[in-house]
Amino acid sequence: MERLAGALLESVHFRVARPRIAILWGPRGVGKSFLAQELQARRGSPGVAALWDNWEFRKNAQSSPYAIFEQHQPLLFKKVLALIDEFIKSPRCWELMADFFNAHSEKIDFIATSSYLSKLSLNNNSFIRSKCSSYRIHPLSLSEILKVGFFPSRDKCEKIFDSILKTTPTPGRRGQNALNLLFKLGGFPMSFASQSEKKHSALIKERRDRLIREDLREMTRLQQLPGVESLMDMILPGSLLFLNNMKVKLGVNGATVRLWLGHLERLHYCFQVKPFSGKLPRALRHAGKLYLWDWSAVSDAELRFENLVASALLRWCHFAQDWGEENLELRFIRDKERRSVPFLLTLGGKPRILVGSALGEAGPMKHLKYFSEKLKIPGVLVALGRKTLGEEAGIRILPAAAFLAGLP
Repeated sequence: MERLAGALLESVHFRVARPRIAILWGPRGVGKSFLAQELQARRGSPGVAALWDNWEFRKNAQSSPYAIFEQHQPLLFKKVLALIDEFIKSPRCWELMADFFNAHSEKIDFIATSSYLSKLSLNNNSFIRSKCSSYRIHPLSLSEILKVGFFPSRDKCEKIFDSILKTTPTPGRRGQNALNLLFKLGGFPMSFASQSEKKHSALIKERRDRLIREDLREMTRLQQLPGVESLMDMILPGSLLFLNNMKVKLGVNGATVRLWLGHLERLHYCFQVKPFSGKLPRALRHAGKLYLWDWSAVSDAELRFENLVASALLRWCHFAQDWGEENLELRFIRDKERRSVPFLLTLGGKPRILVGSALGEAGPMKHLKYFSEKLKIPGVLVALGRKTLGEEAGIRILPAAAFLAGLP
């Protein structure tokens, strides 16, 4: 299955004469390395890779880590594509990559991957701005499975907003079947391709174990791994994030909880959605909500679907930011009267559309209608159990398959 990011890397990023280093960020197992290796095979340069996640490669690469690139056979009429896999795990990763790019970028194109989004020094930030382009890789989406193509210069945010509110297409039975599998097995390629709940459960456990036993230990040097594992179990998708409750249950201080959550976010285990306050009276301004990158790890069906919608909206935001250079952001709304809407999309800092989710054919729309009138923006309810378009109290009700198939 061709990933959207792979098609865009070929048709947009690597089309220029001297492209920047393409850095792919994303959770372990989401398909970053496989995507890069597919691009290498099409370019005729398989095997030109520095695999820092491989202990055997690390042992042999201490003295000259990128000698493998210098030994490659040049290609006729096109440049070699070199892969630096999990580059953050290499010593002096940014300095080595900068030196090699400056020396060989006329003959070699570079693609790098990492599961850990490190805090960068000022110098490294300068290198990234001038020599790198970052792209965030997400789990499979319904539009990818259905092979709905998106192009950043054509599919701007306003066009997709209009499609959601006016001309939402219905993907039919095939789309509904694919969504059912996504909901049950998640969007990580190996889990989805397995078509097996038993294999899916084993893969979830393996990813979690590797994140705790390998990635956390190696990338963060944290000593209290059992405490971090307990924190992972306490994350309830869609609920407000109260650090005081967490620190009491874990027996640590607030700074430690923030540190652990920061590492889990940088390892792409979870992501935070922040509240939107704007000029709304009595709106929450500080407490965020957490969701998991792998929504299939959520046991409660209603929370799992909300997490799936959150992931789809975040993916759209990252597509707009990384490829379309549009400032589309995901927020939520909640006030002190406990009125809330799970998701709000802002474009250029201005509220654009409210999105609610429901597991059945419809759901409560009182709060959607209230905030829609307050902000003077449209609202939609995405319903998993619904088969046809509808409208109630001024709120558009969309089948989940139709809504998700229309997002990048």
